[in-house]
Amino acid sequence: MCLAVATGQEILDALELGAMNAPLEDGGFQHVSGLTYTIDLSVPSSVVLDATGSFAGVAGPYRVTNVLVNGQPLNVNSTYTVASHNYMIKEGGSGFNMFMDNTLLQDCTMLDNQLLIDYITEYLGGTIGSQYADPYGSGRIQYSGVQAAANAA
Repeated sequence: MCLAVATGQEILDALELGAMNAPLEDGGFQHVSGLTYTIDLSVPSSVVLDATGSFAGVAGPYRVTNVLVNGQPLNVNSTYTVASHNYMIKEGGSGFNMFMDNTLLQDCTMLDNQLLIDYITEYLGGTIGSQYADPYGSGRIQYSGVQAAANAA
């Protein structure tokens, strides 16, 4: 896991790239903590990828809207701290090249699976409670538009 400094615009672009194929399953879809947002499925994705499949921009309206950071609107001109694995932050994996040149606050602190193990054993006391029972999450990511694409298929 790594921590990096990122602009609000980079975060918005990462969310947009992750939502490019929504509501279909996609390994690049971003799961978030500290954020809430809506994906408008009535807006076709206008993410532009370069020849290597990496993010090159957005050519039209964003599908991702109403992004809140700890309950406050995302400011594209502000800086935030982003945590993720080195595959995304440092290597630009799955096309997420927007963070590759950013300042690292922590470089590869531990493997992602060890972080999960530590969270379950230390924070949850070894028991995964009912708050994690819903496979669709805790409502941080909402869908809208075209009857939420037939209720996200």
